[in-house]
Amino acid sequence: MIQIALAVTKEDGFPIFHKIYEGNISNVKIFRDVIADIRLKEFDIIILDRGVLSYDSIKDLQGLNQKAITGIK
Repeated sequence: MIQIALAVTKEDGFPIFHKIYEGNISNVKIFRDVIADIRLKEFDIIILDRGVLSYDSIKDLQGLNQKAITGIK
């Protein structure tokens, strides 16, 4: 099993970032890794599923002054 992190454009769904991970890595760890790469880019908003969010992820998003739409556990 593998996991894929993917960022796409709003208008066309064009992929602008992707990364592949082994299946035994938690979504929270994947997000923390991805957000480190995304810091070099500017996005209007990040949409996450609720399995990705953690206290540290929220702090990272706040530190970036990044808007997010997500579910909460």
